[in-house]
Amino acid sequence: MDAMIKEELKYIPKSRPGFKQNISRVAYSSNRQHHLTKGIDDRVQSLLIAARECRKDDPDFTPTFDEAYFRVTLKELLQRLE
Repeated sequence: MDAMIKEELKYIPKSRPGFKQNISRVAYSSNRQHHLTKGIDDRVQSLLIAARECRKDDPDFTPTFDEAYFRVTLKELLQRLE
């Protein structure tokens, strides 16, 4: 499971220390691990939850991720955040 999450994190780019994008990566990893232990295999759901968590502190936060890998566009993800 850890190797799978580490591989998935390659598709959520890092940013400079202290930036929300890095917090989003940590939130994704945590949520993804929790979901997998519950038998829920939905990368987009984990991405969505991570973005929501970051938007609590920064309503203008826009996540950066590989749309092709996650099979969701940024526009679709942002619509689901509303």
